[in-house]
Parts: sequence; structure tokens; C-alpha cells
Amino acid sequence: REEDWLGLRRQLYLKYDGENFSFGDGPTQQSRLLIAGAALSYQRADDALFSRRGISVTLDVHGAVDKLASETTFIQSTLGARGVWPLGSRSRLLFRGEAGVTEADEFLLLPPAERYFTGGDRSVRGYAFQSLSPENAAGDNIGGSYLSVVSVEVDRLVRGNFGLAAFYDYGGTGDRIGEGLRGGFGVGLRYRSPVGMIRIDLAHPLDDDGTNFRLHLSLGPDL
Repeated sequence: REEDWLGLRRQLYLKYDGENFSFGDGPTQQSRLLIAGAALSYQRADDALFSRRGISVTLDVHGAVDKLASETTFIQSTLGARGVWPLGSRSRLLFRGEAGVTEADEFLLLPPAERYFTGGDRSVRGYAFQSLSPENAAGDNIGGSYLSVVSVEVDRLVRGNFGLAAFYDYGGTGDRIGEGLRGGFGVGLRYRSPVGMIRIDLAHPLDDDGTNFRLHLSLGPDL
């Protein structure tokens, strides 16, 4: 159910998640969760597809209770924010932040969808998709309980709808607050298309002493 509420957009939901999962060559596990949740969001922008000034904030809280069609009790809260501000007539400053925490009686019973992972196109660039998280004894990424990501970017249209960008991302996931944080920086090409900004980024991970770079591609509105 989705509706306007006190100037915000509110969504109330109930879902049943039945999932079989495994990490690497490990055994297959089963997860059965009846999840209830609520999400609040606020967005204000001068343009839906190419904002020069705007902000969006989203808070999602959901969880399950053991014995109520669920195998464990947990609650998860995730807060995300994005902002855009003009820098002159053709440049912009973009900010992105995300923080989350999961409290669970048995974290290992949670499926991957209810664990935090970072790394990738819209997360910490310079790292592979979902490659930043705690690992098991075999070296497989298994997700974490805490999430924190911040990103700062400057872009500029240089000719028509084509532009350039420079960015810095920092964040990660862990079993404790502030654990597993990594940084990445890079430059990118931008094209303002009818369906939102097309972004092609070349990013370098700061925890890598070599010369590795990773190419990232994303599409859509900034907010």
C-alpha cells in the first residue's frame, strides 16, 4: 500500500520470502521469512530527469519475527539520501549517502537479499559488484550487518548534452560500525539522454597499490 502521508510518500508492505541460497561452494541453505515493513520517502527537484537543484531521502524499516512463518527474528533500517546543487551555469555538485543496520538473532539464517553488500556502479566505484563485505573462511563474500557509503561528484556539460565528471566514493559493509570501508576515485563521461543521464566511469580502488581500473556503466535520474 502506497500513499501520501504528512508531505511524504509512505509505503506499507508485507511479503513472504522463501529462498534457497549458498555462498561459493558451500552448502545450500533455506530461508523462510514473513517480512513486514514501512518506507518513507521525500523528493524535491527542479527537473525529474536532469536535476540542477534537488534532494531525495528514503528510509526503509522492515523485519520478521521468529515463529511467525519465519526462521529468525530480525529488523533492518536503511537510510539513503541524494542531493544536487548547481555550480555555475553548466556544472553540478552531486552527493550520495547511505547508512544501514541489521539486528538479527541468527544473522547466518538471513538470505543474501537481507544482508548488506557494497561495490559496483551505484555504490563504491572501483570495485566489482557486491565485492565489499565480510568473507567466510573460504573467502566468499557473505554480506554484513552494517552499511555506510558516501559519494561526492562534480560534473560539467562541455558540449551540448555531453559532459565530464570526477568523483570520490567511500564506504563498505561489516559486522561492526565502520568496518571494511574502502575508497575509490575516478573520472567519467556523461550524456544527458531522454531517459536520464548515461554514465560511463573509469574508477581506481584506493586500497589497491597497483594500476587496476574498473569500468562502470549506469543509466537513470540522479535522484
